[in-house]
Amino acid sequence: MPIVNNDAMNLQTIKRLVPQFGETLAQGVLTSQYKHLFKKDEIHFYMHKNEKFCIGADLTGYVMFVLKFNDFKVDNFKSVSLVGIHPAFLRSGYVKFFYYSYVKQYGGIASDFSQRKDGVELWKKLVLESSKNGCSAYVYNNLNGDKKKYTGKNIADSKIWATSAHENLAIVLTK
Repeated sequence: MPIVNNDAMNLQTIKRLVPQFGETLAQGVLTSQYKHLFKKDEIHFYMHKNEKFCIGADLTGYVMFVLKFNDFKVDNFKSVSLVGIHPAFLRSGYVKFFYYSYVKQYGGIASDFSQRKDGVELWKKLVLESSKNGCSAYVYNNLNGDKKKYTGKNIADSKIWATSAHENLAIVLTK
């Protein structure tokens, strides 16, 4: 099955960063190397024991979703450095479900300091829908540590997502 992600990376890059992507994992591997987090429909989401990435797998163990983390310097949150999803699930809502469920369980999640076009679109949707999902958002400035509440409308996109500006800004989604 072909695999794409929402950040326009190629399959080799995703597989190099998270080798489980697009593979079918045995139940024993899932239970010994991963912690079950939550599920939606028939998709189960797991955190790898090293806490550097999460996967979403169907009942057969097929890994149709991966999310790679970096440590974030604010509030002990993780920042997302890669999201990959099988094309059959692109419009399924699983990615947004994962983010909101993760925030509810762990308190927050952050963007990294650079985004591709699809990443910007995802974060913008997450922020705009955050209040109806029991979350809120702020922009974190890595240069001075400032946090500013972000509704998706109160700060011009060009100030957050412009290439030079965003190298020092991250979006943080919190409870």
